[in-house]
Amino acid sequence: MTGRSQHPAPPPELERVDAIMAAIRAELLSAMEQHQPMHSPHEGHSVIREELTRELWDHVCADTGRSANAAKEAIQVGAMAARYLYDLCGPDRLLPAIKGEHVDPATVARRVWDAVYRTSRSEVSEANAMALADIARIEVER
Repeated sequence: MTGRSQHPAPPPELERVDAIMAAIRAELLSAMEQHQPMHSPHEGHSVIREELTRELWDHVCADTGRSANAAKEAIQVGAMAARYLYDLCGPDRLLPAIKGEHVDPATVARRVWDAVYRTSRSEVSEANAMALADIARIEVER
């Protein structure tokens, strides 16, 4: 024995999550270099909604929702949600919201979907904040 502790390999699904989060992070950093910060929750919501409903939705409707191009659009949706957190939710709001609670990716996806398709602006803002905190929570748990 070499003296090193033997750690089991992470489950394959965690490697996949790591790869997805790395792609979202790279897209986020690229967007931060190319574009000004989001200035308001309304602007942030509009950017996320545009990526989701004009780009990704087109692939879903065209039955190409599992393609590499659709994956690229989904990564952009995730990056813009992370950008919303970075630009609009300071640590005083974000960190207490994500401390100590585990949220699975399916819950995040459901909350983002719900947030985008609500009609009331106050409901959209509240649901977006919850969904975006869930996304950050997944990143923090890594």
